[in-house]
Amino acid sequence: MNNKLITPPDFTPSEDEIKVMSGPDAGLHDSIYELPVGPELPDAVRELYELAREWDQTTFYITPLQGVSPAEGQRLFAPFRKLYNVRFPKEYLADE
Repeated sequence: MNNKLITPPDFTPSEDEIKVMSGPDAGLHDSIYELPVGPELPDAVRELYELAREWDQTTFYITPLQGVSPAEGQRLFAPFRKLYNVRFPKEYLADE
């Protein structure tokens, strides 16, 4: 597994970094991008993908989402694997 792709435990974002986590209010709030877990999650993940693709000078650190299994996380975030500015929790990375 490529450790350069992994979000460190207890990650705290600094300038040019965004932490992606579960939250009630979808979207960017300061340096936190919240993803609502539920039926709207796939649409919110697609919006996050577009933002990460557009903001290629910002690093996005995805954390494990509440109620999202490792298999579901791997599936949801699979398109992000081609973006160099995204890091993942170990649970969401398939064994390489």
